[in-house]
Amino acid sequence: MSELDRDRPPHHGLLAAIAVLLGLNLLATVSGTRLGVAAAHAQPVRQDRPGTDNVDQPGDIPFNATAQRKTMIAHLDQMNARLARIEGQLERGVNVRVTEMPEIKFPERRD
Repeated sequence: MSELDRDRPPHHGLLAAIAVLLGLNLLATVSGTRLGVAAAHAQPVRQDRPGTDNVDQPGDIPFNATAQRKTMIAHLDQMNARLARIEGQLERGVNVRVTEMPEIKFPERRD
């Protein structure tokens, strides 16, 4: 292991999280579950109800693209702020305390 590799923190946890998410995505694809953009953008089909004269009921909320975009922008701003805080913490450094250290075994030299 080179000296540069020892200075970098291991990213095994991040790689494991990515592997789990890819596995869940594969499972959802194989099982036929509708996840993702198509399901997120699906809007209920509005049908005329006989005897109501097509008057909106209190539970019927019309689709408003402008409000949806404003909400999405607000959520993206919140996510960006959270990411900036995380980046700031990582730039300052993270202290890690090891409570249990496994025994270190060095390979035998073949000279």
